[in-house]
Parts: sequence; C-alpha cells; structure tokens
Amino acid sequence: MRIAWPILQNQLSTTAPRHWCEARVGDVAELINGYPFDSNLFASEGTYPLVRIRDLGDGPLDTWITGDVPASVLLREGDIVVGMDGDFNVAWWNKGPAALNQRLCLLRGRQDRVDQRFLFYALPRTLKVINDLTYFTTVKHLASGDLLSERLFLPPVEEQRTIADYLDRETSRIDSLTDELVSLASLVAVRRAAEIDNAIEHGGGDMPLVPVESPWIDAVPKGWRFLPLKRCAAKITVGIVINPSQYYEESGVPVLRGFNVRPALVSDTDVAYMSEESNELNSKSRLEEGDVVVVRTGAAGAAAQIPLWAVGGNIVDLLLVRPGLQLRPKFLEFVLNSRLVQRQVAVGSVGALQSHFNTGALANVWVVVPDLDEQDRLLAHLSIQIGRYDSLIESLGNLMLLLSEHRQALITAAVAGGLGAVGRAA
Repeated sequence: MRIAWPILQNQLSTTAPRHWCEARVGDVAELINGYPFDSNLFASEGTYPLVRIRDLGDGPLDTWITGDVPASVLLREGDIVVGMDGDFNVAWWNKGPAALNQRLCLLRGRQDRVDQRFLFYALPRTLKVINDLTYFTTVKHLASGDLLSERLFLPPVEEQRTIADYLDRETSRIDSLTDELVSLASLVAVRRAAEIDNAIEHGGGDMPLVPVESPWIDAVPKGWRFLPLKRCAAKITVGIVINPSQYYEESGVPVLRGFNVRPALVSDTDVAYMSEESNELNSKSRLEEGDVVVVRTGAAGAAAQIPLWAVGGNIVDLLLVRPGLQLRPKFLEFVLNSRLVQRQVAVGSVGALQSHFNTGALANVWVVVPDLDEQDRLLAHLSIQIGRYDSLIESLGNLMLLLSEHRQALITAAVAGGLGAVGRAA
C-alpha cells in the first residue's frame, strides 16, 4: 500500500509567527541520493567507509568500499543524512568523508535560504507527519520527490541561526546530562552483576573458602560442591533446529526463540506458535515448570527460567536445562548468568560471525551447588538486593525518557513558533 503524499500539504499545521514564510524542502536545499554500490565491493577496509541505514546511530562504520566512489555521494561535515525506509531517521554527519549507500539521501541547505542546523532541527517534524500517515503500511519508503515537495515554515536566516544556536546549547546540556545518567546506570548494572558474582562465588558473605583446582575459580565456600552441570541436571537438550518454520501456526502452544530470551528474562514479544500435534512430535524439548532455557546463537549463554505461560510450549534453537533435585531453578539461572559460567561460555562458544553454544559445551560447564537451604538463603538475599538495583536502574531510565521528551519538546516548539514559543511550552 502506498500513501498519496500530496495529502500531506494540509496535514502539517503550524503556529509559526506571521513574518515566517512557507517553503518546500526542494526550494531551500539540494538533495542527493545515495549510490547503489555493488555488495561485492564491500570490505573491511578500502577507499571510503560506507554509510548504510543501520549506520545512522552512534556506532562505528565497519564496511568500506573498495572501488571508485562518485564524488557526488561523498558525505562531508554538516551534511544531513535521511534514511528513506522505515522511520525516515535523520542524522547530522560528523564522521568525516564517507560514501553514501542507496536507501539514503543527503540534504545540503542553500545558505541564502536556510541555516543547515535549523533545517536539521526542523526536518524530523515534517517527517513525523509522514511516519504517522504511513503507520499502517507494510513497507515505508520515502521517494526523493516526496521529500523535496514537503513544506517547512522558515523565519529569516538570521533568526534561524539564533534559534539553531539556542537549540545547540540546550540540546548539548540535555545530552550531557543524559550521558551522565547512562554512565550512572552502567555503574549500577556493574554493581548489580558484582552482587550476583559475590553470592555465587563467595556465598554473599565471609564464608570460609576451600581451594579447588580449576581455571575458572580458585576456591568455593566450604560445604559447596563444584561439578559439571551434567552431574546435577536432570536433562540437557536442544530445541528444534532443523527447518523449525514448518511447524509454525497462527495459534497454539507458545514457541520460544533466541530473541525471546535475555539474562533472567523471557519476553512474550513475537512469540511463535505450533499445534499440539507438532508439539507432541517434538516432545524432547517440550517445556516443563522449572526449566531454564539458554541462548545458543548470538548472545550465547544468556539463561532464564521459563515463565508459567510458556509451560507446555517448546523451543527453537535454544538449549533446555531441567534442574535435578539438588538445584533450585532460580538459583541455576543466577549461576548460568554469573561471571563463573559466562567465562566458560566464552571459551566454549564457536562461530566466526556469531557466538554459538551447544549441548556438549553446556553440559560440561562447571557450576557451584550449595545445599538447598543455602540456595534459598542466597535467593532471598539476591531478591532484595537485585530488586534495589533494578528499581534504581528503572528510575534512571525514566529520567532519561523525561529528558528525551523535554529535548524534543524544545526543538518542536522552537522550529514551529520561534524562541517565544519555547517559553510558552516550558
């Protein structure tokens, strides 16, 4: 389905001051489409780094072009890059010369008509209208002509610069504060992990330790056993790996896949389903209460106890561990996600492009096994401590969300109504 873009001309309402003028993007800026480079020219090093849609974030560029690059598609400092598919993301280019790939375009404002920074701040407001109107389309694509025909409301260039200067200062302050919150959240996450590791490796206190001969740990608390997982698990197996899509249905029993599992978390987003008959056919990996699933590919080793809604379901390309009588499922989850086991997972994973973990490697990881009363004590301790860390991380996340919303509100007010509108919106 394709939206008829001309209807947008009546969709972008504005409270712009009377001395502002209306202009099309094409009236004030030059648009240059990315080039359809042959993927055979992609390499780990070459003439120029290649910018693709996935590169519009903050990550480094990891693909280079080995052949000739048309001069017209070389990015330079201050170019505005627009992703033409998906959510039409906008990025300010500041990473040096690079080749622009297809499905992207760049905009360069005409200095006598528009300040490039003002255009950068104003453009997402226009594109948001397109995003909203294409919400129900299967594939979103923005053609160059559609972008050039979109309208903006512009003050005189000198006022644009004043507004852009203000937004540069304010967004920089907000971004700095956000970075500080991100750093604080990272520190809390590190402390959270250390709390778990201390419980798993030292019993969470001053328990006497007994030396063990292992490359993974020097000693374990007295009275604890240290043994391969296969000696304390009732079952270790792998889910469906051969053509699993043949079993998928619109409804039925839930099927967990790798992207549903994160450390200590099973998500119900994009869960697959299979029929009862297919589930019976694959009964080897049918889930029971207390089972722990482990990621094989990608974030190898991430483990989570299954929630009640997944009991009776199945798994695809995941490992299943059914704890024996000497292991609490939640304690096993903590152990598998701990530093003790994750170091072993890193060594036992194979695959050049993605970490890949198998049943043999999982069965042979060494784990600590306290008696059940000790496991219960540690679980109670971790429940309180981890809950505090998680609450703090959630609060920091909420603050970052509020800052993001405030940042966007400042930009929207400034590019729609000038600096006077910013004060009214504050």
